Amino acid sequence: MKIQFKYKPVFDYAFGLSRFAAACENKIYGREDKSSLSQPVSTLIDGFVEDASMFLINETAYFSKHGIGGWLMNAIVCDDNTIETHRDCMNIFTTLTDEELFNYVGGLALASYSFDEHSKWKEIMHSMPLMMDYINEVDALEELERVEILEFYKNPEETRQRLSFIFDGYNKLYCARKDEVEERSKKALKIYEANYEMDKVEFCKSYMVNKDKKTFEEIMVNISFLQDSGVKWMDSLIKHQDTLWLSIGLNGISYERDVNKEASVEQFLKVLGDPTRLKIMMMLSSERNYVQAIASELKLAPSTIYHHLDTLSGLSLVETEKVGKKVYYKVHRDKVLEGIRMLSSILIGGQYEL
Repeated sequence: MKIQFKYKPVFDYAFGLSRFAAACENKIYGREDKSSLSQPVSTLIDGFVEDASMFLINETAYFSKHGIGGWLMNAIVCDDNTIETHRDCMNIFTTLTDEELFNYVGGLALASYSFDEHSKWKEIMHSMPLMMDYINEVDALEELERVEILEFYKNPEETRQRLSFIFDGYNKLYCARKDEVEERSKKALKIYEANYEMDKVEFCKSYMVNKDKKTFEEIMVNISFLQDSGVKWMDSLIKHQDTLWLSIGLNGISYERDVNKEASVEQFLKVLGDPTRLKIMMMLSSERNYVQAIASELKLAPSTIYHHLDTLSGLSLVETEKVGKKVYYKVHRDKVLEGIRMLSSILIGGQYEL
């Protein structure tokens, strides 16, 4: 099985729509925001809502309440690997038949209200009357929920126009910020790819879980700023595809450690660029030692050694061990190796193995 990294812009577009829809729902229905988004994503989504008209916010919130607005584009993207951009997504949406569109509408609504698998849905999902009959029989739906969902089916052209209005409105909001979003995601993709090259086994253990991957020839890994966190397998529920997409939220398990990699490497080199600190590290690489012994060996005041050790400790390049009344220092090998790996990933693409 082959694993490759590639940025797919439409995932940011689709996840952003989901975030926007949830924010609209919170605003209109007075719900508490429990999404725990990172500050950059939260600020961006707040900007979407601030710039949107109240009519767009109301319409988006209404569909989102039924699980439809935000995740509809995600479902379309998962079912067609050829979709790359938001324009591709809109082109697909406009060509959907009523049966295809309302398979998504009904399926997403049922998933929102009911935890049942709804295996029978696959048998009837290409017939409008059968889908309506099925929704009528779902016990998990409250009467008002049932009526509102069926209303979408009774007026298919109106429903399509309302969704088109939501997507057109969101497109304008998204495109105004698209460059910022894509720049963040592309930069993060390089970091994740470097992490993968440094430790493929650990990367797969961290991210490629809860999925039978044997039936796929290739896994494509995408990093999404607007997904923010978490891991999502973007696989089709309708048809088998040889390529499986995995989308990882930018603020994933390893990203926070490496997001400021260039700044971290600069600090790493600056700290070790001092001759005295480098001598201390060389002494501690062979054996642990305490301040007075280091000061005596280097013919420096203990206070000076304390200062340098504090600086090294700030980057966790040394660790301490208390023996009796003395505090011994030694090189923190893993942190030093991490600094060297980050440097190698910037200079030679992360291929250097230690």
